[in-house]
Amino acid sequence: LSFLKSYSAMVGHEFVVSEDLKIEPSIFFIKMEDVPLRADINVLAKFLEEKFIAGLSYRYMEATFDETMGGHAGVLLGFKIAAFQVYYSYDVSFLKFQEYNGGGHEVTIGFDFKKGNSNSRTSNF
Repeated sequence: LSFLKSYSAMVGHEFVVSEDLKIEPSIFFIKMEDVPLRADINVLAKFLEEKFIAGLSYRYMEATFDETMGGHAGVLLGFKIAAFQVYYSYDVSFLKFQEYNGGGHEVTIGFDFKKGNSNSRTSNF
């Protein structure tokens, strides 16, 4: 169909391994007009009531004429304390320009407003 310029699909599921461990694999495909196919394959592990999080990711990209191999790999580590969240990730590319780049670091800080707005009593100082 010529009017569709991009296609995407995602599927994932959370498996409860034990009370303290959940594993969540997922895959995401995207194809846009004039852009190579991309597929993200991820696995996320949640520990101790989701207070600690670790993940691995691989992104496949169809190589273009000037790239020897397409793709990216990454690792994610994080923790949650009440409504506060901190995540660190590092990713590396397998593309030709990687010889000039040592990878990317990212820190994400988040706050869950729903958890932060509980009906429990708090003390005022």
